[in-house]
Amino acid sequence: MNFIRLEELSKEDLDNIFRIADEINNGIIVQPNPAHDKTTVLFSSEKEASLRVYVRSISGKTVYSGSYNCSKGDNQFDIDLTGYSKGIYIISLEGTEMNKHQKIEVQ
Repeated sequence: MNFIRLEELSKEDLDNIFRIADEINNGIIVQPNPAHDKTTVLFSSEKEASLRVYVRSISGKTVYSGSYNCSKGDNQFDIDLTGYSKGIYIISLEGTEMNKHQKIEVQ
């Protein structure tokens, strides 16, 4: 019989895990993905900033644009996907200090 040893992770360990996941995901974590009616966007910022948020179809058409004032550190916000056609979209966070993109599938 095999056993798995569980350990409590420190805040530093968790921060490292999120930093690595952030780098793998081009700086943005989108969950759930695929999504139906709503998705949550998570990202980190090195300083306070005003961002433009875009959702674009795979053909490049902008289907949503808005703004978000992020704080230094971890940030998150929801995007309402109600009424979006099924398909692949690109979520973009654009600002003077940030330019990040992540693919999302709407089902």
